[in-house]
Amino acid sequence: RRWCVMAHSRRSGESFRLHLDGYFLEQQHGQTVDLLLEYGYAGVLELEQMPDYRLIQLIVEKTLYSYEEEWVDVFWEIINRELVRRVLVAFPQIAWARCEFSIAPSPLLPIG
Repeated sequence: RRWCVMAHSRRSGESFRLHLDGYFLEQQHGQTVDLLLEYGYAGVLELEQMPDYRLIQLIVEKTLYSYEEEWVDVFWEIINRELVRRVLVAFPQIAWARCEFSIAPSPLLPIG
């Protein structure tokens, strides 16, 4: 699995991009997903206040691999919203978050 962390600073605060690639999921006939999670703070945090990106990755993995049964038919829409919600709840110092999935086609469910 490949991951990458990018940081940006602005007057309004700092933002980070966490790239997590290569998650194979059984949902919707099996898909490989790359994920971009971008999040930011309302200001500039002290080092000890910044969330550990490895803990954020654990939230991502838990959300992707354990989900409510009723999510199956609308998996991508619900999982995206739920992932952002869980990150915001777990880390109150994060003011906003955005998640983007890149989904590779599979033989059973081609995308195109």
